[in-house]
Amino acid sequence: MSTTGPSYSLLEICQHVQDLLRNTYVDSYWIRAEINTLNLYPASGHCYPDLVEKKEGAVVAQMRSILWKGDYERINAQFQKTLKEPLKNGIKVLMLCQLQFHPVYGMSLVIKDMDPAYSLGDLEREKQLCIQTLKAEGLFGANRTLPKPWLPKRIALISDASSKGFGDFNKVLEEARQTWGYGFYCHLFPVVLQGDRAVTTILEQLNRIERVHEHFDAVALVRGGGGEVGMSCYNHLELNRALASFPLPVLTGIGHAANQTVAEQVAWYNAITPTKLAEWLVQQLHNVSVPLQKCLDALIQQGLDTLIDARMELRQAERLLGASARNRQDRNRARWQHAVQQVGSAVRYLNRHEQAKLQRNREQLRLATQVQGKGQKLELERKAAGIASMAKQSLQAQLLALEFMEKQVQHLSPEQVLKRGFSIVSQQRKVLNQSSMVQLSSPLTIQFYRGKVIANPIEINQSDEQV
Repeated sequence: MSTTGPSYSLLEICQHVQDLLRNTYVDSYWIRAEINTLNLYPASGHCYPDLVEKKEGAVVAQMRSILWKGDYERINAQFQKTLKEPLKNGIKVLMLCQLQFHPVYGMSLVIKDMDPAYSLGDLEREKQLCIQTLKAEGLFGANRTLPKPWLPKRIALISDASSKGFGDFNKVLEEARQTWGYGFYCHLFPVVLQGDRAVTTILEQLNRIERVHEHFDAVALVRGGGGEVGMSCYNHLELNRALASFPLPVLTGIGHAANQTVAEQVAWYNAITPTKLAEWLVQQLHNVSVPLQKCLDALIQQGLDTLIDARMELRQAERLLGASARNRQDRNRARWQHAVQQVGSAVRYLNRHEQAKLQRNREQLRLATQVQGKGQKLELERKAAGIASMAKQSLQAQLLALEFMEKQVQHLSPEQVLKRGFSIVSQQRKVLNQSSMVQLSSPLTIQFYRGKVIANPIEINQSDEQV
């Protein structure tokens, strides 16, 4: 390749273009364009609008511009006075501009004035037309009529794995899992999030999700922020028809808070960023988890209180049972002592009676002996011996009967009854002696000779047979 011709530096070329444009475009020109992004810097008050022109939904021209602070304040006041709204994104404007070229910053338009009577831009017109069509078809608020998911944990996620919004969304859910143990199931349905293929890929994934929608609680459309040009696909009529009529609640977090798209307006719930959408999902689990945890704590506390009350009642029942047993033992001992006293009195009475009778018989025998002689005396002595033997036997029999009664009294004491294997069954401090007295709702207390058992009755078998 020959290099013998003239050569120029980049600066020389830029300066030549600059001179050419300065000499050619010497006047100001009225230019039609749409403000894609206003780019107002509050600190300086200057604006650097991003201008676009579209044909059939595609951007065919784009150029940066400059709107100095003084001109911006004057033009913005005119817009608010004429259109009742400020200068903003998405407005198609007719501008009085000067063309300039800078060797470093390139070509730009310096805006001198605007005609506020000019209509809204094509982007905004398309958006309004989409909204009007959906309202006419009765679809604009259709998705918002779906019932709220009680526990939205299974999410069909429409996003791009390389999107920053996708990463922010998953980060919040992972923090919720680590902090509170919340488990979300998010299945990614990958799409292109902007450009000409965005609408096609999102519609394809919506069709896939609809075929298996019973496995999900909601659909989430997630992406990071972007300019109006990149967001224009979310104003597409067919896409918003599909979103508005979808059988699951549609959640959006597309990171674009400056000017809501139609997709955000027809969604069941819209968050300004993917992070805020993930936080909203976590809050829904909070709304269920916190009351359940409070209920669980209350149940545990109630159970502890019931256990403490039951333990106190059991101790009181033990004290009452011990006192009752001691009282019954004291009464039985008193009865036994009284019986012993009665037996002793009876024995002494019988002894005195027999002795008196014996004395009379002796006296009679002595008299008879004196009258009848020696033979009668012997007979009387024999009878006297028999009577003495009978009295002794009677006394022994009374003593044996007394000893038997004493052993029977001891044998029937509560302590001996429990010791032989019997037990005392009570329920709610009441001693039970038949199955019809048992209540299934309360525990039984079974008192043994040593220790006791608390049992819960399962079944009552009532029988007419008596043991």
